[in-house]
Amino acid sequence: MASDGEQQQQQEQKPAPEQKPAPEPVPESFVEGLLGKDISTEKWFQRWVALPLSLRVVLLMGGLSLGVFLPYLGAVGLWDPWETHYGEVARMMVVRRDYVFPWWENAWFFSKPPMTMWMQALGIQVVDALRGTGELGRYTEWGMRTPFALLSAAAVTLLSLAVSRVVSVRAGLATGFVLVTMPLYFLLTRQTVTDTPFVTTMICAMACAFIGQLDDTTKHRSAWWYAFYVFLGLAVLAKGLLGVLPAAFLLIYALLAVIPWSWAAGQEHVRWLWSRTFRKEVREGKRAMPVLWGQMFRMRLGTGFLVFCGVAVPWYLTLSLFPEVDDEGKGFFYRFFIHDHLNRLTAGVHTTTPGGTFIYFIEQGGYAIFPWVALLPGAFAVVSRLKLRSASKADHLALLAVLWVAFSFWLLASSATKFHHYVFPILPGLAILIALFIDRLWKDGPAEHAVSLLFGLVLFILVGKDLAETPKNFTDLFVYNYDRPYPTELVTKPIPFWDSRSLWIGDFVTAALLALGAYLVIEVFVPKSGDKKAKAAAGSEATATPATATVETAPAEAKPEPALAAPVTAVAKDAAEPQAAEAPAPAAGTEAQASETPATAVTTEAKAPEAPATAVASTAGKAAEDVTGSRSTAIATLLCGGAMLVPMYTEGKVTAMGPLGVAGLVTAAFCVFEALRGPKALRTSRLLYAAAWAVAGGGLAAAGFGRPIGTDALLRALQEPINVRKGMGFVFAVAGVLAVVAALKQARVMLFGVFWAFAICFACWFNWNHWVKLSHHWTQRDLFWRYYRQHRPGEPIAAFQMNWRGETFYSRNTVEQFRLGDANVRLRNFVAQPGREWVLVEHGRLTALTSAVGADKKVTIIDRDINNKFVLVAVD
Repeated sequence: MASDGEQQQQQEQKPAPEQKPAPEPVPESFVEGLLGKDISTEKWFQRWVALPLSLRVVLLMGGLSLGVFLPYLGAVGLWDPWETHYGEVARMMVVRRDYVFPWWENAWFFSKPPMTMWMQALGIQVVDALRGTGELGRYTEWGMRTPFALLSAAAVTLLSLAVSRVVSVRAGLATGFVLVTMPLYFLLTRQTVTDTPFVTTMICAMACAFIGQLDDTTKHRSAWWYAFYVFLGLAVLAKGLLGVLPAAFLLIYALLAVIPWSWAAGQEHVRWLWSRTFRKEVREGKRAMPVLWGQMFRMRLGTGFLVFCGVAVPWYLTLSLFPEVDDEGKGFFYRFFIHDHLNRLTAGVHTTTPGGTFIYFIEQGGYAIFPWVALLPGAFAVVSRLKLRSASKADHLALLAVLWVAFSFWLLASSATKFHHYVFPILPGLAILIALFIDRLWKDGPAEHAVSLLFGLVLFILVGKDLAETPKNFTDLFVYNYDRPYPTELVTKPIPFWDSRSLWIGDFVTAALLALGAYLVIEVFVPKSGDKKAKAAAGSEATATPATATVETAPAEAKPEPALAAPVTAVAKDAAEPQAAEAPAPAAGTEAQASETPATAVTTEAKAPEAPATAVASTAGKAAEDVTGSRSTAIATLLCGGAMLVPMYTEGKVTAMGPLGVAGLVTAAFCVFEALRGPKALRTSRLLYAAAWAVAGGGLAAAGFGRPIGTDALLRALQEPINVRKGMGFVFAVAGVLAVVAALKQARVMLFGVFWAFAICFACWFNWNHWVKLSHHWTQRDLFWRYYRQHRPGEPIAAFQMNWRGETFYSRNTVEQFRLGDANVRLRNFVAQPGREWVLVEHGRLTALTSAVGADKKVTIIDRDINNKFVLVAVD
């Protein structure tokens, strides 16, 4: 056996293990990660946190959703044919003062339930849209669309509140944010169609059920369940029998996760029904209530069903007893329940995409939820591990969301009638699943979900490529006729930027480099508040503790506390912040023994710091190298952005390579400065790095400033005009690249910040800009405005071979309709009247109209390009 001295010498010769830096603590919230931990000490933040959770969620999600939905909501006319069709029915409700029996043009209207028209009629009344004659009121569209936007915002807020109370605030806010920024959700929110109140009331019903069933802290369980039945009834008034989908979700959930499937449980349920003694024992608390009967009592099923019937049944019962028929000779019951429900499901009614397979809604769903399709694999991976009868309330909510998505997809994919927007009811369930994955991703970090994120990246690339190349896919999500011409000039013509030029691709590159460079500079050079506190604390400890601390080895008999028993090990584990380790006081009666072994204590004092010294040097060297590289990258990115700004601002009068070369030389100088002030061990590698920048920068500067500006190939590439299609592709690519970089760096704040900023900016741009420009080609309002402002009294208007509903609504049903086989004869008789006549016609039928009116008539086109589908003409 080796002596004590040999053992000590062997221990001294062993290299100290490399010390791994402790993982950074995960910030409690995105706000804390972005602004630092000191945000919690700010008074305004403390006042905000002091507010009740429910109020905070309502304010945040209500403000976000209204901020996205309301701007420009009524700035454009109603889209043909659905908005104007239902809008005319609502207008006639107000005119006829009959809100029970719907009327369209010259017959009863039985194909849709009344809630959509009631909401439109309410808006018409509020803005007084029908005052006077002729042109409808200026705020007609604002009045008709605002109730739908408010209901949609309320649904988002209520769903966020429910998930916040059952799972976490982060998951709840993520649910609302994801849903608000899904393209199909915000696009249909701007449409006064039946699907919007149907899905929003369904969301409200499910949110109330979540709280009533899963929130153990609620003091108003009965109220939440009664609200569920009210919203369920409203959903039926909005979409018919599909409105009971939430009840189907809950029934399947109860079968899978609530009701016990055992013979003993079945006997208990039967005994409760037949045995008075058994029921008495349950009331006295001697026996537990059988699960199924307890669940029914918990959700107030009996009285709740009466509430549901009180909301939904009266209108349907009244119309079912109504003896009149519609313009096709069908009574209400057959038209509504057989033709528009059963036949739509089994045979196909009004479908523009017959024969669609199960992949139909997979494709449209990818477009409908972009960019959140990137998180879909992760969402499915998280819920794939769910247990049906888990003790976790969050798992039960996730199961309900899974059933929401799965059952809705199965039902709609099985329908013979398919429209792109039929995927709409699936979106809220997907938003919940994606939010649950977001919550998990923040806690675990990107590395724990690398495979899911990789698959998500593939989906993001493929779906983003399709949407950038064919922006019409967005519009097709919520229109009736997919063959209708798309205004391609909106996405192919250059985007105006300044008066003297259009937007260039260089403007996008410059903005991206400046934004990324500013972020990196702040991240690297500006210490966060938490870092400042840590450094201050470390400095104070270093001042209070001598560099070489006396570490005494306690005798075996002393048995010190475990945390203090091995001071040398403690020092080695925390090399980044060396502290003096003090041995505990020896136990009573051991002072003499301790004083007899001073040599051991002195030896320990001398040798203890040697083990961590190497680890400290290695860790410090790597940290210094990483910091230097990060600083150089940040400075280079910001300088390149500034260099790109020069040719962009001067409109191409200055070369692009020259300023980039200067940026490279400045970066090289900065790298030299960092090398000279840093440790000598790293000086050579840093100087080589600086030399590389100097060579690249010098070459670019020489090529840029030493040749004619016309030979600068980089400048020519940067001056390529940008249109909407190219712009979307560029933004999608930049967002994807930045998200990948953040995931590789394990930077939660950057990953979430990039993706969330991209989602909200894209949603706002589409709502506030692109949707407004598209709308002029799907509405007849602008054409009727020109008619009402240019026509003279007694000059009538007609519609030739049109059936798009807008001509009826915007003329207050006064337009002459020429649709049938004798349309040409009737049109010729119409224009034979004295004076000038006005006619609406599709662009493709303008030649037929000119031929029908005769060669003796002059046809004058009014603003041909204002609408790519319809055109207004004057006939003299």
